[in-house]
Amino acid sequence: MNKIKSTLAAAVLLTAGAAQAEAAVIFSEGFEDVAGLTANGWQVIDESAPIGSQQWFQGNIGVFTAQAGPDDSYVAANFLASQPGGFVDLYLLAPEMELRNGDVISFWTRTDQGGVDFGDSLWTGIWNFGPLDGVNPGNDIGGFPADWTQFNSVIDNLPGPLVARFGFRYSGPADILNYIGIDSVSLIREDRPPVPEPGSLLLLGLGLAGLGLARRRG
Repeated sequence: MNKIKSTLAAAVLLTAGAAQAEAAVIFSEGFEDVAGLTANGWQVIDESAPIGSQQWFQGNIGVFTAQAGPDDSYVAANFLASQPGGFVDLYLLAPEMELRNGDVISFWTRTDQGGVDFGDSLWTGIWNFGPLDGVNPGNDIGGFPADWTQFNSVIDNLPGPLVARFGFRYSGPADILNYIGIDSVSLIREDRPPVPEPGSLLLLGLGLAGLGLARRRG
């Protein structure tokens, strides 16, 4: 999958086949209770080196407010997922569900206004199954949106319907990362029968911890 779309492109995608199928939201998450995500089937995997003092946490309204819902109802991560000089590699994976080619992973993300001096990077896709799509994949300084922006990633690399997890990867050198939020995640599907084909994906997870801060210019 290498098809990050803009909001306009997603609208074209979802309406193009309206005559044959109706698009429906089959999964959504607004992150009103980040601490309860693992109890609801989400998983955290932390491959940062070395592991820092933070993982995914409830949005900090002192940095910015949510895209929708209560002010703190977004999930956040920051440079403290690793230590100075280290590398952040932090994953947030949705509950297992049947995924199909043509499904659209829709989400909103942003950094804070001070993030223009840093190089946050976020990836989305199916864990351990093919390439991921990237928002500022090269960790370019100032390359991550500083206002809430919608992105849509189209699943197109499966051999058939697959029980798996889609999710997000926050990654990059800790020294150039800042703070990101993710909000209003949904999985959108055209309502048409799939071609049956078995599949499964096993994952190991870690717990959620921490409160967050954004890095500021000195």
